[in-house]
Amino acid sequence: MFFIIYGVIISIILSIVKSATNLPYTPMLLTIGLAIGAGSPWLWVFGKSMQYVVSLSGHVLLYIFIPPLIFESAFSFDVPIFINSFF
Repeated sequence: MFFIIYGVIISIILSIVKSATNLPYTPMLLTIGLAIGAGSPWLWVFGKSMQYVVSLSGHVLLYIFIPPLIFESAFSFDVPIFINSFF
């Protein structure tokens, strides 16, 4: 559970850094994710909770992450641009 809570905290911090420095959000997430993955054996409780998340089935992760991603894409959908792409 710590992994999820810390993940949200890290994403909030990175969004603040993004707004202050204008760095792209995705590469920052990638860099932090690689650092956490490489240092997981030395992260004590955080590393143990990360091992729990890693052991989850891929289907569970898809059931958790795909619906919000589809909703976000549909919410930011621009209908006139979509219609103009066909004509």
